[in-house]
Amino acid sequence: MMMARSLRAAERLSEDLIGSRQIKGLGRRVPDSTLGDFLARLSPKSVRRHLHEMILGEHRRKALEPVVLPIRAAAIDGKTVATLDQKMNSDCQKHSPQDGEPYYLYRVVNATLISSTAAVCIDQMPIPADTNDMGAFPTFYANLKRTYGRANLIELFSVDAGFTSESNARLVDDDGKGYWMALKGNQPELYAEARRVLLPRTLQEEPEAQTDWELDSTRGWIRRQLWRTCEMEGWGEWTHLRQVVLV
Repeated sequence: MMMARSLRAAERLSEDLIGSRQIKGLGRRVPDSTLGDFLARLSPKSVRRHLHEMILGEHRRKALEPVVLPIRAAAIDGKTVATLDQKMNSDCQKHSPQDGEPYYLYRVVNATLISSTAAVCIDQMPIPADTNDMGAFPTFYANLKRTYGRANLIELFSVDAGFTSESNARLVDDDGKGYWMALKGNQPELYAEARRVLLPRTLQEEPEAQTDWELDSTRGWIRRQLWRTCEMEGWGEWTHLRQVVLV
């Protein structure tokens, strides 16, 4: 609300505003800890609504046009924002390890626009305790569609493996949008077929694209290489599948 980049900056601004005496009710500096406590007690629904209005406003001003990518794309992923020793709200998910005390995770699903110059968060929703990333996707996607559908803000949805399922892919495809889903062992049959088709190509064919060598802090010198196939188009229940890519 104060257009500040941090709670500390908002605290300093509140101190500056006291002297102006132009804001009714602001009689003293508002500590950043008080601001943090206030934000933690706000309803996610009202905060999301405010975020949606800001994003749509920036879209109308042409500030979110695709520049980094040639298509309007959003990345969706799950994040753990708190690990707690007690259930603070109904969305906290209980975990009971065999060799330790139970603990609770507060998780959210997050959407970031990755095609514009600035990668901005466009929505975030708590993941209910009785489900996971994959199960939360339909509700989250429906809200994105309801909020940004008319604005055509997103043409491609990129998700990590936790969201990957045929039903979630079909949701996106039925709306005439594209999906880019990470494929791992939670889709064992599709994953095995992709490995059967693509791994031999890494030994027999040059990659379609590759990056320069770069120094990674944990893996040393690496380069990324890309192979892709349309051989699996419409494979099994994945009738909407067009191509599979190996990096």
